[in-house]
Amino acid sequence: MKKYLLILTAFLFLSGCETTSSKSVNYKQNKIYIGMNKSDFCYEAGSINAKKDPCRLTYSEMLNSKPRGAYYPDTKMEIMHNLTTEKYYVFENVTIPHDWYKPFKGVLSIKTKGNGRLAKIFLDYEEAKKFASGIEFSIKKNKISLAKQHCKDNGLVEGTESFAECTLKKLKE
Repeated sequence: MKKYLLILTAFLFLSGCETTSSKSVNYKQNKIYIGMNKSDFCYEAGSINAKKDPCRLTYSEMLNSKPRGAYYPDTKMEIMHNLTTEKYYVFENVTIPHDWYKPFKGVLSIKTKGNGRLAKIFLDYEEAKKFASGIEFSIKKNKISLAKQHCKDNGLVEGTESFAECTLKKLKE
């Protein structure tokens, strides 16, 4: 009888246990999405390994005071990435960049994750830099202004249907 009671107790105890791998699978089901804030992003993308975590620096990066990402104050955008995958996360409306030291009660300074919202995810660092620095936008804006100028030079008046058709035709070229 004691033997059956011991087996039953052990069975009930072990059936209530859950493995950590099943929790980590549920936790990592791609919960990163466009529009999420940086704090939520860091929570979802977090890893024990600093190389896999876009929000933590490795020991050598900390020693060298070398930031992993890039902050563009003119556009208020920031690029963050980890060291193992080829994904580059661009955040917009960033007024406090990641790993920025802010004063705490005037004496100490603490690191902050910063602020901003995830705008785009890139697979190429150069494309992410173009987007974050505003180069991509300024090139498009420049093409539009050139097309408009071409139509004005041909005697068309801005705001008319023929001017709009001319501008679109020039942009398609």
